Formats: sequence, C-alpha cells, structure tokens
Amino acid sequence: MKIFISTVTAVFALFFFTLSAYGQSSPEASVIGVKMDAEWCGKCQAMNPKLENVRPQFEDESILFTWFDMTDDFTTQQAGFLASKLGLYDLYAEHKGQTGYMVLLNAETHEVIGRLTSDQSEEELVADIQSALNSVR
Repeated sequence: MKIFISTVTAVFALFFFTLSAYGQSSPEASVIGVKMDAEWCGKCQAMNPKLENVRPQFEDESILFTWFDMTDDFTTQQAGFLASKLGLYDLYAEHKGQTGYMVLLNAETHEVIGRLTSDQSEEELVADIQSALNSVR
C-alpha cells in the first residue's frame, strides 16, 4: 500500500510540475491524453507498461499525459478534483468507473479525437497519438 501511495504521489507531483512548466515557459498542450486507470484493472496492467515505453517518444510534442485513478473511493474523488481543475469534469463524469483505456482530447475544445486500448501494440499507440497530434496542427 505504501508503494501505491508513493506512486500516486509521484504521479501527481510530476503532473503538477508539468502543468506549472506549461504555464510558465512552454507552449500550451494541443492534445491531452487521459488514462482511465485503476490498480485492480487487468487491462490497465497490460496497457500501462506500453504507455510508459511510448511516452518518451513524445517529449518534444505538445501533449499532456495524465491519469484519472479510479482504484478506490479516495482516488476516484481525487481524479474528479483533477478533472475539474483541468476543465474535464464532463469527461470524468462520463467515464467514471470505466478503466483500461486512454482518451485523446483536443486540448482547446475537449473534443475526443482518439481512444487507445490495451489491445494495441506500442507501434499502434504511437501511430494513434501521432495522428491525434496531427489532427490539431
């Protein structure tokens, strides 16, 4: 449990550091990738390592990767707070309790422009993320 809490804390710290960096000296994100996640989710356990391998390929792109953790009541509540802060509460409410995939959004309009699943290979994830980025350029 301590490892899980440390992981969640690290993810939130990284997210807020990234968010503050975007607000200070970096351009705005054009795409937001929201992972609907839970510790108990088998599809999440299959997908998360793929996403961790794929994300570094986009470090110079204008995409914000974030997670809505729905493992338990507390993390689900925290995900709702985060969604509200990002202006994504409607997305959160629509997907609350569903896990194992990532929704790609146009950061300006919040329109869904893609969906990634655990069934996809890393190459397919890269192609779909790149397609989402190209669609907002």
